[in-house]
Amino acid sequence: MINLLPTYEKVHMRHVHTTRLVGVSLFFMAGLCVAALALLTPSYVKVWLQESDLKDRKVALDAAFASTREAAPVSVIEDLNYTIRYIDAFERVPEMSPIIEAILSKRSLEISISAITIEREGAAPKVLINGVAKSRDALQLFTQELRTVTLLSGVDLPVASLTQAANNTFAISANLVDGEDGDGSKNVAP
Repeated sequence: MINLLPTYEKVHMRHVHTTRLVGVSLFFMAGLCVAALALLTPSYVKVWLQESDLKDRKVALDAAFASTREAAPVSVIEDLNYTIRYIDAFERVPEMSPIIEAILSKRSLEISISAITIEREGAAPKVLINGVAKSRDALQLFTQELRTVTLLSGVDLPVASLTQAANNTFAISANLVDGEDGDGSKNVAP
């Protein structure tokens, strides 16, 4: 094929062809960029949100770890203090077992003791005995037996505990007495 066009037309056509080719290429590239932005933006936003969430979690974990590191010695000290208080209280109260043994030795099969509480607050330490008696007579007999215990004084059974003929719930109170236990050891009330 022979090109019979003049030279300036040939140059002009090449220029137009090159311009169109560059325009189409740029348009195609712009379309690819817009498509990439449209397709990748949600993924970018998702990753960005996850990253910010992870940063927040890291800050929270660092804060929790820092507070744990600071609180750990305090909680260990509190646990040790509690254990020391418990052991110290146990060592300071060796006289309680004769009292409890004396109370338990006076009960019959009809008496069920649920709690023995020793209160050391106030001028006179007190013993509170809670439980259930199968009969009124068994409860009166138990109270009389408690009055014979030398470690206790002022044994008091409320009259309300004697209102039923059977299954009487009781709360007996008594004062602890200073003096010798039966085994020669000294029972000292604070």
